Amino acid sequence: PRALGIIPFETRALVVKPLGKGFIVCYTSPVGENDAILGVVLDEGGKAIAPATEIVKTPSPIGWFEVVPNKTGVVAVWAETTASENASIFAVAMDTRGSVISAPSRIGSHAVSWHLHESDGALVLGSISAVPQLDAPKRGPGALIAATGHTITLQQIDQEGRAAGAAVVVANGRQPSRDLDFAEVGGH
Repeated sequence: PRALGIIPFETRALVVKPLGKGFIVCYTSPVGENDAILGVVLDEGGKAIAPATEIVKTPSPIGWFEVVPNKTGVVAVWAETTASENASIFAVAMDTRGSVISAPSRIGSHAVSWHLHESDGALVLGSISAVPQLDAPKRGPGALIAATGHTITLQQIDQEGRAAGAAVVVANGRQPSRDLDFAEVGGH
């Protein structure tokens, strides 16, 4: 065993993934009044090549995150939860040194459930979204009402952590559901 440094007691999640000949360790941590994802790159012997760096800091709670290696480094994907219990999902790309190389990009919103699938060079986010509906008689502030149906979409994510094309709507107006899982079948 080798100590990597001090990880805060308040850390709620930790992900370790291969990166080149070494690894990247990412974890969530409170930073002041904000939530953050921090990362540290390790060499093949498990030694940190630099101190931990901040990947993203947000005033919204980070409810989930994942790190996916690709040809140029990794893509970090995370969900920021809201007071309505929905989440906005973001992604950002990092190079092989763990440095952020793209601006965070929103790839999903109003998500109540999601699943990230990785395959040969492709990264796909499946999500169930509960988009609030407009109460037509009210119009103006406070005109949004609770969602009456859910939309299931698939969104491909490129290696820069951005949405690649438009999301594919799999189902619209579905009964409320909070469980989603999908798999690749025969290359589709």
